Amino acid sequence: MTNDALTVELDADLAEKVRAFASASGTNVDSVVREAVADYVHDWSEALERLAEFDRAGESLDAEAVLAEFIAAVAARRSGLD
Repeated sequence: MTNDALTVELDADLAEKVRAFASASGTNVDSVVREAVADYVHDWSEALERLAEFDRAGESLDAEAVLAEFIAAVAARRSGLD
């Protein structure tokens, strides 16, 4: 049986931030890291899908609309940390 698990080493500063975040949010370090990686991969997968669609269709998005959406997403995430 193969083990598909990954081991990730964090520098001391980032590791402490992850521990503090986990403690403050009432969860464990593994869950924090797992969720962060899943969000990152999801965001990049979505970006790559949009790029592939642009390559196929040649259609683009309005930069101001995309920036407004990004700012709203950042604000929503930030409000969840407060």
